[in-house]
Amino acid sequence: MAVLQLDFVNVLLPAHYLMLYSRLGPYRRELLDDLIYVRHEFTESWAREAAVIPVETWPLFEHRRAVHETARPSFEPFLKKNQAYLQSVLQRVKRQGPLMPGDVPDPKGRSGRLVGWTYPQAALEHLFGRGKLAVASRAPNFARAYDVVERIVPAEHLERRVSTQDAHRELLRQAAAALGVGNAGDLADYWRLPVRDARPRLEELIEEGELREVRIESARGVYFLHAKARAPARLATRCLLAPWGIR
Repeated sequence: MAVLQLDFVNVLLPAHYLMLYSRLGPYRRELLDDLIYVRHEFTESWAREAAVIPVETWPLFEHRRAVHETARPSFEPFLKKNQAYLQSVLQRVKRQGPLMPGDVPDPKGRSGRLVGWTYPQAALEHLFGRGKLAVASRAPNFARAYDVVERIVPAEHLERRVSTQDAHRELLRQAAAALGVGNAGDLADYWRLPVRDARPRLEELIEEGELREVRIESARGVYFLHAKARAPARLATRCLLAPWGIR
């Protein structure tokens, strides 16, 4: 696994905890929370969807943060017209430390919600998506507390610059290692990359010996096999899947 997609659909427990259970068997859930929110070896990011990634991969998503817009488009016109409000929210977090939406006042003269969100929540989410804030912790109801990114992501990763092409190449390398084999669409979709951007990077990975082209019986088109992928001698396993995703 190169990424753990977050999903707080809570049938038995939040779905991303089940993903690790299906791979590892019983484990202490607090250890995962400790890695993310205490030790900061992993961090939340809009990497695939909302997801947890190793903190050292933070620079690989700068091209995405640069153009990020909130998941609720109805807030974007307000945010673009009220840059002073965004800056005031950012400065409040810098002064006070981790804050939740309820800790941030609505803009003067405005109140209420749009599509279920408040203006403070939209501002915090926007700043998070643009890489100005990071998720410091989660409340028992899973609400995010945000802090300035400098207090969450180490400077060595925060200051490292990676070109978009190099980032795409590394992300596709990780996708291929995680999947073992897949076509261009499979590998691109692992990180939600456009296939047209992925294809030239896949060719480069072939030239570098990271991937090789293969054909799969009963499947159309070209697939890419990771150089270190190994076919198991046999498969005999069972695991619990997240019930909300079963049709």
